[in-house]
Amino acid sequence: MNGASLTCSYSAPIYVESADTCTIHLVDGSTNYVSDSSANEKSAAIFSKDDLTIKGGGEMTVVGNAKHAIKSNNDVKVKNGTLDLYAVSAGIYGEDSIQVTGGNIIVYTCKDGLKACDSTEIDGYVTVEDGYIDVQNASGNGIQADVSITISGGSVNVHSTKKGLNCDNAQYVEGCYYEY
Repeated sequence: MNGASLTCSYSAPIYVESADTCTIHLVDGSTNYVSDSSANEKSAAIFSKDDLTIKGGGEMTVVGNAKHAIKSNNDVKVKNGTLDLYAVSAGIYGEDSIQVTGGNIIVYTCKDGLKACDSTEIDGYVTVEDGYIDVQNASGNGIQADVSITISGGSVNVHSTKKGLNCDNAQYVEGCYYEY
């Protein structure tokens, strides 16, 4: 994406129906915008049925008016770039996992900031190895996962009305984590 502005009144402006993996590349220095409407039938401004990777040196603002800003039925990987997210529900929802290995993610409004929950409860991992995450004004949990939340590097700041980290199974925090 290089200066893209995408909106759609009835579906996800970016919709990946079938792919082994899909990569959104944010061109260095670019500013991009993606927004859906409350009538979006896919439940996210960026919706993928398969693995989704976001990388590059650009910036992307994603507004999820229907439900989520970014959602994948499988894995969401953020390698770098800057994501400014606004959502009714989750800023990023990866049913199988969310893996952050770099970049800046700021979730301004949401129910849950990052969410990895699978109906089978076999998957549902959030891993932060590097990067900066700031979940602001979450009306639910900052980070929600079924199986585990691992913060081994980077910096994670969370402001939520419920729990900063919510996982019934395992939480491992070795990097910088701060609730405010």
